[in-house]
Formats: sequence, C-alpha cells, structure tokens
Amino acid sequence: MLSWQIGVCSAKISRQQLEKIENQAYSKEMELKKKQAEAVALSLELAKLNKDMIKAANKIQADEEKTTQMEKQLDLLTRKLKVSEENFYKEHQNLVQTLVSVQNLALYPSETLVIQPLSPVEIIQSAILMRECIPHIKNNTDKLKKDIEKIQIQKNKISSSLEKLEQQKKILVKQQEKIKKMSE
Repeated sequence: MLSWQIGVCSAKISRQQLEKIENQAYSKEMELKKKQAEAVALSLELAKLNKDMIKAANKIQADEEKTTQMEKQLDLLTRKLKVSEENFYKEHQNLVQTLVSVQNLALYPSETLVIQPLSPVEIIQSAILMRECIPHIKNNTDKLKKDIEKIQIQKNKISSSLEKLEQQKKILVKQQEKIKKMSE
C-alpha cells in the first residue's frame, strides 16, 4: 500500500507541476501576444510617421520652389525698377536742360542774341521752334509724371513681394523645424 501512495503522491506533484507549467506557458503566450500587438501598433505608428514625414518633406520642397520663384520674381522686379529709374533720370536731365535753355531765352533774350547773333529770319525761326517745343516739353513732363507713377507702382510691388517672401521663409522654417521634431 505504501508503494501505491508513493505513486499517487508523485502523480499529484506531477499534475500540480503540469498545471503550474501550463499556467506559465499560458502567461508567456499572453505576454507574447501582448508584445506582438505592441509591435504591430509601433509598426503602424512608424508607418504613419514615415508617411507624415514624406508629406512634410514634399510640402517643404514645394515651398522651397515657391520661395525660389518668388526670389526670381523679386530680382526681376528690382532690375526693372533700376532700368526705369535710370531712364527716368535721363529723361529728367534732358527736360531740365531744355527748360533751362528756354528759361534763359525767355529771361535774357538780348544776352542770348549777343552771344549768338541771329538774323531776323533766324530769330523768327527760333520763335517758331520755341512755340513747337512747348507742347513737346509738356508731353515730356506728362510722360515723366507717368514714369514716376510706374516707378512707385514697381516699388510697391517689390515691397509687397518682399513681405510675401519673408512670410514664405517663415513658413518654410516652421516646416523644417516640424520635420526635425518628427525625425527625433
């Protein structure tokens, strides 16, 4: 009878050990499933992060191209302004010289005749030419006024473009900082 009790006792220990091992195996299996679920979640999160980073990088690239285009446009406007200002300056100088000559003729006609003695026919021709020059001078003056307005418009466009460019650069810097934070 003693041998039968020893067999039952070892069967009990084995069954307890078996249950304990089964419980441990079940716990390990549950822990493994939990880790696998976490790995899948991390994988999905990483895929989303990669997608967001690609989207942000594409946006940055598009904004960089837009910024480059704006800089080119600003450069073109600046060059046009410079040409307009140079042309205006030349026209202004021509008009000033013409007006000074006309003023000298009007204020000091006798001195002008002494310096350049003219025959009566030449004097009449000069008077006719002067009469014809006045509308031309007025037209040049009107043109210079329009040129001033155009130059002011160009300056306003440049100022506006500079403001837009600065805003675009700020947006670009923010996006670059955002992508840096994503990659950390």
